[in-house]
Amino acid sequence: MNPAYFAILTIENNLSTMAHEMVHLWQFHHGKPSRRGYHNKEWALKMEGIGLIPSDTGRVGGKKVGQSMDHYILENGPFSEVCAKLITQDFRLSWLDCFPAIDPANPPEKKDRPDDGTDEAEDLIEKYSLDAQGDEVAEALTLPAKKNSSNRAKYRCPTCEVQVWGKPGLTILCGAEECSAERMPDVTGAS
Repeated sequence: MNPAYFAILTIENNLSTMAHEMVHLWQFHHGKPSRRGYHNKEWALKMEGIGLIPSDTGRVGGKKVGQSMDHYILENGPFSEVCAKLITQDFRLSWLDCFPAIDPANPPEKKDRPDDGTDEAEDLIEKYSLDAQGDEVAEALTLPAKKNSSNRAKYRCPTCEVQVWGKPGLTILCGAEECSAERMPDVTGAS
């Protein structure tokens, strides 16, 4: 389970991943697991029994056994029905990663960010949590830009791209033989 995906997948998809992993656990205790990472026929049959259809593509028509497997949810199957009942109750996935994955098929729009990250995390978690009605987070969670709390700044020559670290606010001159730049700007934004 990777909480980086909790913010961009539906509750149903997140719970189906948990059920997928629970079938591995069931097989470890009650079945005959195969080699590491391989999903065998016993595992596939148990997945189908709970309403998750194994597929190497994550779609209808994919191979049902193999090394790297995904699944899709059987419409009106046991998992789908139990999940629908659960998410109509007061159920939430409130644990989100600070740096969620970005769905390449649906990249988020650029957001305005506050100046620092203090006191914003709880508001963001509340804003992007999946609620009891099954609302989905349509875009990746964007945390505020982290304020540079370092006592060092990075300077880079705009001509020859030589870099140096120093105290914020310094005026640094590039001394490279063939460089015509007069001043190296702070590229960390510390000064």
